[in-house]
Amino acid sequence: SRHIGPSQRLQRASSSQSRAAMAECMGCVTGPCGTRRAPPRAPKQQRVELNVGGKRFTSSRHTLSQCPTSLLAALVSGCPQEDGSYFIDRDPDFFGFVLSFLRDGAEHFVPPDDARSCAWLRREAIQLGMEQLVMLLNRKLAELAEKGAQQAFAPSTQPPTDSLFPCLPEPPAYVGAPIPNNETQRIATLNGLGVLYTSREHHYDCIVDVIAALLDMPIVLVSLVSADEQWFKARCGLDCSTTSRSSSFCAFTFKPE
Repeated sequence: SRHIGPSQRLQRASSSQSRAAMAECMGCVTGPCGTRRAPPRAPKQQRVELNVGGKRFTSSRHTLSQCPTSLLAALVSGCPQEDGSYFIDRDPDFFGFVLSFLRDGAEHFVPPDDARSCAWLRREAIQLGMEQLVMLLNRKLAELAEKGAQQAFAPSTQPPTDSLFPCLPEPPAYVGAPIPNNETQRIATLNGLGVLYTSREHHYDCIVDVIAALLDMPIVLVSLVSADEQWFKARCGLDCSTTSRSSSFCAFTFKPE
């Protein structure tokens, strides 16, 4: 038998410890020397494919999880479809604004400039459970309503024009019903209902049909007047779904407040 001295035992023990430490640092990597565990790697920002109403969007799991209580965060925490994408049955036209809000944050997000687009985007934010975006759009809609009221009360700056009949001034252009003093609060209340620009509903359609039949009226409308137009939740005898606010006689009911 071969005698092993103390120095050789120490050398073998050190070599064995080195091999064990190296094995811990290796991966579950299968190679010619066997299978070893791979070292942990820094997590990568995983790309996510979204199918929103038939239109494709690309984002990251980190971005879509910025609102932890939203539908998007819950969706990407689950399993995708067979093609690797997540399907969202919502309007794709405003989803780009939703992604911009998640990427840029509330401080740097730029909402749409017009009231109708803001109202549509607010509806999508409500459906997606994005409360912070809803609050931001509520403030934007209130600002647009206040701006519209100021413009309505502002004096005309149009320069005078020469006329062959100075004693017969031209009649002023019709600008619609006067803006009520509580316009800002009225618009905020209207937006808070979450009804503007929603889909048609059977029971509302039935109401206008029944009223038209009972009163023998050719046109019956359920009209909601926003900052710059009136929109019909239900209609009978009229094809269009919106008209300008200046043509709305329903707006005359706002005075007196």
